[in-house]
Amino acid sequence: MNSIERRTALSVASLMALRMLGLFLLIPVLPVLALKEPGATPALVGLAVGIYGLTQAVLQLPFGWLSDRWGRHALVAVGLCMFVLGGVVAHFSTSIYGIILGRALQGGGAIASALMALLADVSREEQRSKVMAIVGMSIGASFMLAIVMGPVLAQWWNLSQLFLFTACAGLLGLAVLYWAVPKPSVIQAAEPETSEPGTYERGALQSLSTMPFRLAAKQCLSSRPLVMLMGSVCLLHLLITAVFVLFPTWLDQQYGWPLESHWKIYLPLIFLVFLFVFPVLGVVEKCRMHRGLMVLAFTVFGVSIGSFGVDALGFSQLLFGFFLVFLAFSLLEAVLPSLVSRVVPPNIKGTALGLFSTSQFLGAFLGGSVAGLASQFDALGVFFAIVLACCVLWGLGVWLGFPQDVKAVSLANVER
Repeated sequence: MNSIERRTALSVASLMALRMLGLFLLIPVLPVLALKEPGATPALVGLAVGIYGLTQAVLQLPFGWLSDRWGRHALVAVGLCMFVLGGVVAHFSTSIYGIILGRALQGGGAIASALMALLADVSREEQRSKVMAIVGMSIGASFMLAIVMGPVLAQWWNLSQLFLFTACAGLLGLAVLYWAVPKPSVIQAAEPETSEPGTYERGALQSLSTMPFRLAAKQCLSSRPLVMLMGSVCLLHLLITAVFVLFPTWLDQQYGWPLESHWKIYLPLIFLVFLFVFPVLGVVEKCRMHRGLMVLAFTVFGVSIGSFGVDALGFSQLLFGFFLVFLAFSLLEAVLPSLVSRVVPPNIKGTALGLFSTSQFLGAFLGGSVAGLASQFDALGVFFAIVLACCVLWGLGVWLGFPQDVKAVSLANVER
C-alpha cells in the first residue's frame, strides 16, 4: 500500500473502532441495567437493544446514495453527529423510552456505506482488500474489547454514564474524520446510462452523482454480481451473529468459563487470525481467486458451524471451529466490500454500498433472531443442519454464477 492508502486505512479503522466500541460496549450490560429504568419491561428492553440495528439497516442506503451526491465526508460527519446526539439523549433520559430514542438515533448515523465508499475512492484495486481487511479487523477487535470492557465499566458507572461515554467516542470520531481521514478530490462524472464503459475515472477521486435515487438503485440491482454479493454479506452476518449469540453462553454454561474471562480466549484467536488473513489476501489478489475464496470460506463456515451440533464436542474442537469461523469471516469481510466497489461505476458506488450494508445489517438481525429462537426451543441441531445446507448451496451458487475475474466488471457491461 502507498502512503495515502495506509493513512486512509488506519484513520478510517480508528474512526470505525471508536464508533463501534461505543455501541458494542452496551451489548453485555444494557439488558440488565435498562430493566431498572422507569417504565421498563422485558419487551421494551429488547426493543432498546434491537432498535439500533433496525435504524442502521433502514438508513444505510439513503446515506450511501447521499454520499454520492454530497460527498463522503459530509455524510460521515452527519452520521457521527446523530450518533453523539443519541448518546446525549439517552444520557439525560428519565425513562426507558428516552433510551429507546437514543439508541434509535445512534443507529440512524448509518455511516458504514459512506466510509466503505471512501475507502474504495482512495485505494487501488489490487490493494483494496488489504485496506478493507484493516477496517474489518478493527471492527472485530473493537467488538472483542467492548465485550470485555462493558461488564468491567458497569461496576463503576451507571447506564447514563455509559451512554455519555459513547457520545464522547463519537466526538473523538469527528476529530479523526477532520484531522486524519484524507478527503478525495471531487469530480463531476457522467451518468452511467450516458457514458461508455471504462470512461469514468478511478483512483483517489470521488465522483459526485446527480442521478435520482430510483435510477441509482435500479442500476445497482440490475447487476447480477452485486446482487450475489448482497446475498453473500447477508448470509455472512447471519452466521457470525448466530455464532456470537451462542458461543459466549456455551463457554459459560457448558465449559465453565465466566464472562469476565472470555477475553483470554478471544485475544489469542484474534492474533492468530491476523497472522493468516493478510498472506491469504495477498495470494487471492495476485492470482485473482476471489470466487474460489468465497466458495471455500462459505464451505468452512458451514462445516465449522455444523460441527457445533455434535454431542460432547471437546473444548479444543470448539475453539478450533470458532477460529475457522472467525478466519473465514475476516477474509470475506475484507473481500466482499472490495468486490462491490469493482462492479459499479464510482458515481453510484455509495448507493451500491448502501444496498450492501443494508443486506449486512439485515443478516445480523436475522442471525440473532433465528439463533435465539433455535436455542429457546431446543432446536439447535436442526439449525446447524440448515446452516450447513445453506452454506453448501450458496457456495455452489457463487461458483456457478459469479464472474471469475471481477477486475473489469461494471454495470455498463453486466448482462441485464
